[in-house]
Amino acid sequence: MESYTLNLKDPKGFIDLFLQHFADKEGAIVLDSCELKGSTYLFLEPYAKVWVENGRSFLAEGDFIKEFPSPWEGLDLIKNFNCTETLVPPIPYSAGFLSYEMLHYIEEIPKPATDPYGMPDALFYIYKKVIELKFPFAGSCTVYSFDKEAPFTPIWRCDVDLSRLARLSQKRRQKPLKPTSTANGMDLLKDLSRKKEYISQVNEIKELIAEGSVYQVNISERFEVDFGLSPRSYYMSLREISPAKFSAFLSLGGDASRRFLVSASPEHFVTITPDKLWCSPIKGTAKRAAASEQLDQKKLQQSPKDLAELSMIVDLVRNDLGKVAKRGSVHVRSHAQIEKLPHLIHLYSEVTATPKDGITPIDTIKALFPCGSITGCPKIASMEVISRLENAKRGAYSGAIGYFATGGYGSFSVAIRTAMIRDSKLLFQSGSGIVYDSDCEAEHAETLLKALPFVSALNAQQKM
Repeated sequence: MESYTLNLKDPKGFIDLFLQHFADKEGAIVLDSCELKGSTYLFLEPYAKVWVENGRSFLAEGDFIKEFPSPWEGLDLIKNFNCTETLVPPIPYSAGFLSYEMLHYIEEIPKPATDPYGMPDALFYIYKKVIELKFPFAGSCTVYSFDKEAPFTPIWRCDVDLSRLARLSQKRRQKPLKPTSTANGMDLLKDLSRKKEYISQVNEIKELIAEGSVYQVNISERFEVDFGLSPRSYYMSLREISPAKFSAFLSLGGDASRRFLVSASPEHFVTITPDKLWCSPIKGTAKRAAASEQLDQKKLQQSPKDLAELSMIVDLVRNDLGKVAKRGSVHVRSHAQIEKLPHLIHLYSEVTATPKDGITPIDTIKALFPCGSITGCPKIASMEVISRLENAKRGAYSGAIGYFATGGYGSFSVAIRTAMIRDSKLLFQSGSGIVYDSDCEAEHAETLLKALPFVSALNAQQKM
């Protein structure tokens, strides 16, 4: 592995230029911390890919394609790429997503009849190059090259001088987004929403809770709007309107099946290291208002309903981690902390564990997937309810987006606040956790509030 440094003054401008040049290339991916604490990774020159479809996994390198009878076998092979040495810090070399439907290869849950997304159940690319931007930003980025470890011809080559791209980004001036009324976006969501159906589902879940069948179910609603914009410019608007630590842009598939995923997720799913596993489930939501922010935070942290939601999911995550953790190593490091977003505040907790000897990254993902914060509990029972009531695939929404890195490392987000762009349509979902004392109107209003950035970014671009 080789590396070099580029001087850089404007991270956002560099990301925009990167996407301007590569967004239409298959496998161009940005895992974006939005200049918040952490690292942003830009992936280029994919030379292999692994995907899951119809219960089987596939590995493609150039013209060579190998099929595996197990959906997890191909994914497990990712750990064998670009891992000839242990690097400090570990360097990501593979990025992609797992759809929510990967749960069907873990538990025997009835499969929904409808597929509005038409995408693989999982897809990861293996790369020759990755660019890292660290934050707080120190005026440079690092380009890592796996050319020696990966002598294969990439799906596409970087035909741009990256140092020139860095220089151009310093001169680039972003057009400021024109203010857009949140009321207009909310009106559109209300028009698109199937409110009566959603409230009926909430009431049915509350009946199941009263019967003792489940304790909490995270039910979602799907929205679909016409889309005629550049996926790149739309993503750049979304990250400005709703910056989140686990934002992402993924260009997927060839010309005939072009798909884009854009994500503004605030939720961490799991970070994997050889000696530590770390999860940060989110539950509990309130609108963020500057005039009452301190009071709103206090109310959220003292809300019996929201604390109950979070505590149930923390127990679920502890149980899932226990499947792959050394005995006695699972600990709740912090509980009911505040996560601030531009328009919302959430509660989150941190749960850590020490992995058993011999546990691979895929073993950990299988034990935890999907994240309990977007299913409910008991986990299997809540997933059965979701499958029956939603009766449609969720696609990437509520699955996971992230990377595998050298030395057995990896990090993934929960793919909430995540949309797909395909066939001139923007598709996205939004949900809330239903418990016994949930108020139907309030839960529906929460789903619209979470979905608002997607239409706000759309309106902002259309006004430019």
